[in-house]
Amino acid sequence: MPKTKYRVKIERISKKAQQNWGPEYRFEVSMQKEYGNLSGEGRCCRSKEEIIALWQRMRQQWEGYDSILDRQGDKVTMNNLVFSSCTKEELVLGTRRLL
Repeated sequence: MPKTKYRVKIERISKKAQQNWGPEYRFEVSMQKEYGNLSGEGRCCRSKEEIIALWQRMRQQWEGYDSILDRQGDKVTMNNLVFSSCTKEELVLGTRRLL
């Protein structure tokens, strides 16, 4: 079994987070790289399109140069990514559009 190198988690926003971010925010998103320079981000998003834009930016960063490893990051694949989501719809979104 391949080692997990990346994690993406999408959840419905909590009431407390929604109070802080605003009523238009619908998702809490966490994205982490678990090796090398250990980069990641957690934030609230308004839409699936915003999640996709965040994902594209994080994926580019993860696959770019890693100063700890002194090389390019590993390509993100379904074999080294743990992806979890709050609904089946977002799971389809993840497997079709994220990779």
